Amino acid sequence: MTISPAPPEGLLPEFSALLKSKDIPGYIQRLAREGPDWYMDLQLPVLSMHLQPVASLPGTSLPPRIQ
Repeated sequence: MTISPAPPEGLLPEFSALLKSKDIPGYIQRLAREGPDWYMDLQLPVLSMHLQPVASLPGTSLPPRIQ
C-alpha cells in the first residue's frame, strides 16, 4: 500500500507536510512524540486520524510508544 498523494483532511499542517514530502520516518518520529500526549489528553480521534496513514504500510514498524 502506498500513501495517497493528498494527505487525509484534518491532519495537522506539520503532519500533512511530512506526508506530502514522503518523509515517512519523520512522520512516524513526530507521531511518536505527539501521539502519547494526545492519548493522555483523550484526544483519541486526533490520534486515530494521524495513525491511519502509516498503520498499515507494509514494512513500516511503529515505535513501541505508538503501537
